[in-house]
Amino acid sequence: MNSKLKSIAFALKARDIELFTDSEQPNCFLIYRPVCSDCNTYFHTSLLECFFCGEINYYLLTCDACGDLSSITGNKKRKCNACNAPNGSKKYRCKNPDCFSNGNFSNTLNQITDFKGVFERTSQWNLSCVHCVNCGSAKHEYKGFRVFLYDEKNFDNSKYQTYKNENCEKGDLIILKLDKNNQIEYDYEIIDNETNRQVNFDKIGKKDLEKIVEEILNLPTIFN
Repeated sequence: MNSKLKSIAFALKARDIELFTDSEQPNCFLIYRPVCSDCNTYFHTSLLECFFCGEINYYLLTCDACGDLSSITGNKKRKCNACNAPNGSKKYRCKNPDCFSNGNFSNTLNQITDFKGVFERTSQWNLSCVHCVNCGSAKHEYKGFRVFLYDEKNFDNSKYQTYKNENCEKGDLIILKLDKNNQIEYDYEIIDNETNRQVNFDKIGKKDLEKIVEEILNLPTIFN
């Protein structure tokens, strides 16, 4: 894999995308990601959810005395600055008010030695996300596609069409890169039944490349 294609790969890898290379296909790489089987959106396996109700972890502390919310960062003593409750008054509670852990059962949980909430780091009352955050489905699967980089100094549409016909198939992704007057411009195409798509290099520089990556990863159609 050449260095230019590697830079695209790293941009995707930084977003927890599973990436694979094939020595027999040095001009592309393959990426996989988990998607919901029902709504086809990204399945967030890196998130944590409550064992009791399935609510996700928002990384917030809740004061037992006044209910004040604050970030878990920078508050190791878990002291509430809103009501001046003592150290340890804030806990890593589930944010669902109807959760079993916030109801009558919370009294039982609070009797557990050193219980700091269902989302405390060593707690056994949370698990890796098993439900889609978009639709709630418990079903997910892995889908993927090949990624190519088309990088020519002088872009010629007829040559580009020839490149697609010779190297790509339906469902592949091509990121197009153009070095124009010392300025890098980008576009991308997901190969479908179109044969003469108009290329518009309207995305400029590294920031726009980052936007392309985000846009691609949020397109449900690419994982159909």
